[in-house]
Amino acid sequence: MQKILDWMNDKLVPKMNKITSNVWVQVIRDSMLQLLPFIFIGSIFTVIGIINSVFPGFPIDGNALSGWTFGKISLFVAFLIPFNYCEKMRLRSHRIIAGSVSLILFLIIITPRIEVNEIIGFGDSSLGATGMFCAMVAGVFTSLVVRLFRKFSFFKEDSVIPDFIKEWFDLIVPIFFVVITGWIVVLKLKVDLFGVIEILFKPFSSGMQILGVYICFELARTLFYTMGVSAWVLTGIWTPVTLGAIAKNAELAAAGTATVQNLSMVTAETANAYIMMGGTGATLALSLMLLGAKSRKLKTLGKASIVPSLININEPVMFGCVVWNPILMIPALLNAIALPVSTFIFMKVIPIVPIPVHVFNFWFAPCPVLGYFSSQSIMGVVLVLINLVISGIIYYPFFKVYDNQELQKELEAEG
Repeated sequence: MQKILDWMNDKLVPKMNKITSNVWVQVIRDSMLQLLPFIFIGSIFTVIGIINSVFPGFPIDGNALSGWTFGKISLFVAFLIPFNYCEKMRLRSHRIIAGSVSLILFLIIITPRIEVNEIIGFGDSSLGATGMFCAMVAGVFTSLVVRLFRKFSFFKEDSVIPDFIKEWFDLIVPIFFVVITGWIVVLKLKVDLFGVIEILFKPFSSGMQILGVYICFELARTLFYTMGVSAWVLTGIWTPVTLGAIAKNAELAAAGTATVQNLSMVTAETANAYIMMGGTGATLALSLMLLGAKSRKLKTLGKASIVPSLININEPVMFGCVVWNPILMIPALLNAIALPVSTFIFMKVIPIVPIPVHVFNFWFAPCPVLGYFSSQSIMGVVLVLINLVISGIIYYPFFKVYDNQELQKELEAEG
């Protein structure tokens, strides 16, 4: 075991830190995190939508408001990626223009079409989470073009023209290049870029719905976190896949064609409620055990970590006793296997828990609350309790070994 830990510490962690410091990883991660306010407000509107269904006369239409927040999320992505890239590359004067021209390119890619009511417009699905990969491509391409022309200028360095006017004119070239490229490829050559990008990224979106693939993802996320590497490094993969999945589920539900077979189980709603209870590694059960620890150290840690754990903030317990602790790293990884399997069984094999079909990404809400509102069924709460018991059973023997070790150390120190 020590040889494995040494290899991870000396070889794997430095490589992961190198990846997390990559500018594109940081840009995409930051852009996805900046979407959280819109995802949260979309979740609030989901709750209002539930109230609408119970009280039809309720004056606020939650579903319509969700369409104007969560339903337009790809627009924000298209803007944020080049904006954040320019921030990272110290091209702050370019960031607004870069974000704006990326929006233009994104709208060209998804292509306006004539709707059945003869009004020209864009489908809601392409503006929402369904178009997120297209928005990412538009953002990355625009960022690269802006970087390519960053040193280009129509003016000499000693020109007396004010800098802000020089920047206006100099940015004409990258704007022209991005727009004309999109126009030629999509509107003149009739290339369905939206369809092409969907096909290219389909392995990410559909592959994650395969239980084995999802377990591998959860194992990777948990392993990184138990080594002290932030699980946010995978945000660039996780967020577009899960937002696209919940958007597709919502479309199927709205069309009345949703079935257990065609609904996507792997969404943020499912993971937050049933798999990451207390945070990555399902540490809520461990935090509850720490309250009853025999050693003073772990009992004190339990008192400090229980409240954050109840709202799925587990940095205190993770860095207090799990990170680089092989005794507790093992059950955290086992939970990354057991809980997806349990959730799959009760959602797909024995479908007693409804698969989420509405955005409810309040990851900081207690798990029973998440279980109820994500599934809109009391069976969601039942599954939370079942998985909490499974998680506790996995953690308990490892916790007892670690607690006894710490107690022995305290007794030896006293005496």
